[in-house]
Amino acid sequence: MIPQGFTLEWLRIGAQQTVGPFKLDCKWVLMNYQGAIQISYNLAQDAVVHTRDWDTVSILAGAWVTLHNTGHTAAEALMVCPNDNRKRPHFAPHIVQAAQQAGVELDANDYLCPAGITPSAVALKAMAAAS
Repeated sequence: MIPQGFTLEWLRIGAQQTVGPFKLDCKWVLMNYQGAIQISYNLAQDAVVHTRDWDTVSILAGAWVTLHNTGHTAAEALMVCPNDNRKRPHFAPHIVQAAQQAGVELDANDYLCPAGITPSAVALKAMAAAS
């Protein structure tokens, strides 16, 4: 395998749907391929950039962003991140809580899995049953 020094991720957001708020530990670039994506910065979403087809926006490492498709059809964009490492987005606490309430959590490798099957969850259940 030859390292490329960057990763590419396709992002598809349904009409009138939202992704985030989330942040990445690295700087990244969003290239809007098609559709209308509104980028809101910070948890307060107090700074906004509107993008259309082929617009490109650079986003700082650690910046909270919310991506909202303001159009009536699906929007598609390309995310470009430095290095070949797997990216692990950090989602706002209310998103994590909603996922937990829906029965979803992250496993040790940060992949989604059904709640209650990770080793830490099983150990907590065993400790609770023993007391």
